[in-house]
Amino acid sequence: RLDAVAGREGFRRDGAVVLLDSAFQEVRRWEFRSGWPAAWEGPDLDAVVIGEGEGTLAELAGALERGEPLGGIAGLVWRARGEIRRNPHRPLESDLDALPFPARQLLGDPRQYLPPPGTYRAQPVATMMTSRGCANRCVYCCQMDPERRVRYRSIPNVLDEIELCLAQGYGEVRFLDDTFTADRQRV
Repeated sequence: RLDAVAGREGFRRDGAVVLLDSAFQEVRRWEFRSGWPAAWEGPDLDAVVIGEGEGTLAELAGALERGEPLGGIAGLVWRARGEIRRNPHRPLESDLDALPFPARQLLGDPRQYLPPPGTYRAQPVATMMTSRGCANRCVYCCQMDPERRVRYRSIPNVLDEIELCLAQGYGEVRFLDDTFTADRQRV
């Protein structure tokens, strides 16, 4: 909830900002097929972050707090005066080591977040990604990179995050990479 957006034109009056993140990839396809998705027709969706959202979301929060226009935020689609506005795409992050580790300490007790029974050996379980992207061209996939490349974090960076997870009390790390085992030398 951001008090700075309460009543701002195009946003909800209660100050809540409703966003969809990069998992909402279908926006890209619907835009060219049949206009915008049905979610835009109601008053409940304020903005969509297209692509990798770390930079876009940080810029959006800052702009909303300062009351600045949203037109210069790459990777953002938003509603203004009843119209859907779309900014240019944000380039994909090439240096994944530059991204901060997730602030897992803000989640509170990690034992509250457990995967389904029988899918882990030690709890609590942290999730981690050591790469982004995929070089394959599966027809059902929503990969964002038209070049179809894989970008990797460095091994020291991954080990630092694993050590942090263990220090925070996590008993297991689950890797969520799209192609974790594609490079056998890396695994």
